Amino acid sequence: MPVHYATTQNSPLKLRTTSIPTTGKIFKADDVNQSLLVELDGATVHEDTLSTSHYILDQCKKIAPAVTQSVPGQRGSNGLKVTSLKLKDNFFYRDGRWEPMTIPHILRSTDAGSLLRRSSKRGRLVSGLQRETIHRPISGTSGEIVEGTFIPAAGLEENHVANWLNGITEALQVLIPESILPAPTVSENATVRRILTRSTKPLTKPLRVWSSEASCKPVKGGPMSYKPDLVLQEEPSRLRPKPEFSWKDVVSFLELSSTPYSNSGSTSTIRNNVMCKAYAIFVSQPGRQFLFAISIAHQEFRTHMFDRSGVVHSRPYNIHRFPRTLLCILALLTFCKPEQVGYDPTIIYFSPHPSQNTGRSTIQVGSLIYDIIKRVFFNYLICGRGTSCWHVCRDGQDYIVKDSWTHESWVDREKDILTKIHGLKGVPQLVAAWTVQIGGKDDRTDTCRPIPASSSIRVHWWLLMQPVGIPLSDFQSIHELLSIFIDVLDSTFQ
Repeated sequence: MPVHYATTQNSPLKLRTTSIPTTGKIFKADDVNQSLLVELDGATVHEDTLSTSHYILDQCKKIAPAVTQSVPGQRGSNGLKVTSLKLKDNFFYRDGRWEPMTIPHILRSTDAGSLLRRSSKRGRLVSGLQRETIHRPISGTSGEIVEGTFIPAAGLEENHVANWLNGITEALQVLIPESILPAPTVSENATVRRILTRSTKPLTKPLRVWSSEASCKPVKGGPMSYKPDLVLQEEPSRLRPKPEFSWKDVVSFLELSSTPYSNSGSTSTIRNNVMCKAYAIFVSQPGRQFLFAISIAHQEFRTHMFDRSGVVHSRPYNIHRFPRTLLCILALLTFCKPEQVGYDPTIIYFSPHPSQNTGRSTIQVGSLIYDIIKRVFFNYLICGRGTSCWHVCRDGQDYIVKDSWTHESWVDREKDILTKIHGLKGVPQLVAAWTVQIGGKDDRTDTCRPIPASSSIRVHWWLLMQPVGIPLSDFQSIHELLSIFIDVLDSTFQ
């Protein structure tokens, strides 16, 4: 008879279902770039190859039409319909341009830089360096006047950009009707998913904020040591208590560069950096379906969307010529529901560490909720099946949930095989199979973005199976190992 996990304490038999993987590959730090390039080879799409007039705006309209519609429209080819975008007395946009006194110098246009030099006493800012004239006191004299170039402190420029983006999103929140904003989100200690809770209090700040705290020290909890320039996270005041920041808490991130995209070396470097940090997020967040990241080089920005079908890189958009495009992607990342920025709403997963586990980890299968005991397996990849296996329990019964992104033409293949061998001894028994649904629709990679012929469409597919076993390699004695071989032979000849 098959022995369930709960009864193996009193039996030497330890089953391993052949349909459930128990080992996976995680890339080493020294070869992660090359391994990811190979993995995404053939699955990388550039906006120029897509039949779309404006990829970023099309994506925002498709994922969050109500929020995108509330972002101020354009007047002619440039500018916003509103005469200004401001927070209290601070202007961010007016007179058809970003306010030069507010915008970080790494994003300033030539005209804005000229205006700033005429109106500022602090001098000229060029590529992060600042020319200033100061009075240096010297003992016994009246001092001397010195003009020099000052290098900003580490993280100062990133902090300036983070504050600018947070100011813009707070100003945008005033323009978005409160009725379409999601409910406040409360984040527990070391969670991968957030628990949505309702609040009767109106929102005074965006649910998510940009932070530069990781620009000078690596983010913890990832496979490698990475320092993203900016990260998007839940608004810190909502964390009770505030946990140690890790890759599990990164909603999105932004890479900054003063070198323009026209430099081919810069483009390659930025994409590699974005790719590695996207990998860290997918590894640390097992419920992640897709990810939007942003990169800014000089005065141009791109979006990078990663999912199980690969990655889409947008073309560069100048922030001064396309201000609404920047506002739309910021609104999408800041104000939309977790499932609209890439989280699986059917999984709530907490850290298995006892000191950090403050909530109940669950998986929702249709209308039924299963408690997660532990994660048995996770495939450390971005593109592909992305298989995860979970040991779950409901009403005292143990199950395995196999979660994977299957090629659309292979969806029923594993289900059909398991159905045909149902009842055989020593093989997994299929309890249920289903396609994950989000908002009443099948969860597919072509739901959120166009999939060209060169890439594969993948469908989010789950299998519920029994029994739950322990890997054969975990035997504790020779007697136990021999008993396993005897049971294998016994099941083979029956």
